[in-house]
Order: sequence, then C-alpha cells, then structure tokens
Amino acid sequence: MTLLRLPVSLMVFYAVLSSARAQNGDDDRWRYDASEDMASLVRAASEGTDLVGRFAFNCRLHSGEVEATLLLDKADLAEIGELIKRDDYPAFEMLPDQKGVDFKIESSPMYGWILIFNVDAASEFMRSFGRSGELRYRLDKTSRRYGTTAGKTDAAAFVEACSKT
Repeated sequence: MTLLRLPVSLMVFYAVLSSARAQNGDDDRWRYDASEDMASLVRAASEGTDLVGRFAFNCRLHSGEVEATLLLDKADLAEIGELIKRDDYPAFEMLPDQKGVDFKIESSPMYGWILIFNVDAASEFMRSFGRSGELRYRLDKTSRRYGTTAGKTDAAAFVEACSKT
C-alpha cells in the first residue's frame, strides 16, 4: 500500500477545518468533515481549534485507502529511542488485524514527531473503529487504546466515505 502523501500542511488544514465545522461546542469527540473529493476525521474538544487529538485520518473519497497520522508522545518516543539504541526497528500494528504496518516518522514544526501510515478502509481495524470510535494499536511490545465513543457516528461516516463503493 502506498502512502497518499498528503502534505502535513494539508493534513493540518483538514484538521482545523474539521474542528471549525463542529457543531457541539466544548465536547471532546471525533469530528468528520468532507469536501468534494477528500474526507478527514480528527478528535477535538471544541470547534474552531487546532488542538486536535493524537490521531488524524484523511482519505480520498471512496479510495479504500486511509492515511493516518499519530502524534507521538514522550512514552512513544522513549520506546522508539530505546529500540534505536539497540539497533532495532519498532514494530507497529493497528489491532486486531493490521500487523507489520509500514510507517514513517517525520518531524512537524507544529506538532513535533508524527508517525504516518496507511490502512485499508475495509480492514477489521477500520470497521471496528467505525462501530466504536475507539482504536487499539501496538508500538513494539506496548499496546495502547485511544478514542472516545463520543462522535462515533462521525467515525462511522468517515469509514463509509473512505470505503470503495
């Protein structure tokens, strides 16, 4: 699977646009937005903010391919750093079914270190995420949960928009 290669500035634009169009004020939830050919999903606490959650998802409508961005926190970076010191490479999985995900790590002036990867919109990971609004991932040996059931209808709408028709 090839990366969509949306520029970071475009991902930030969609994140800001998505949160700016949110309707419910100060509640932390998933927020979906779509244009003629693109869809985005971010988690944000209020409308009109660029303070989005750790994950952002983007796709070309009905392409079947989702580009995901994960903002790496200090624990993630420490784990990756320890692996590099041992001349090892971190394994990355989106649970339950996306194992050995190809990814790259980039530095963003706005958000710090980010991990970028693609995932099939029809995967069990995306279907489960669309149903629950929550996701699970594993970086090397540490499993983590992220998400909220608030706005899970937006998560479902995003998965549907990205799925091939």
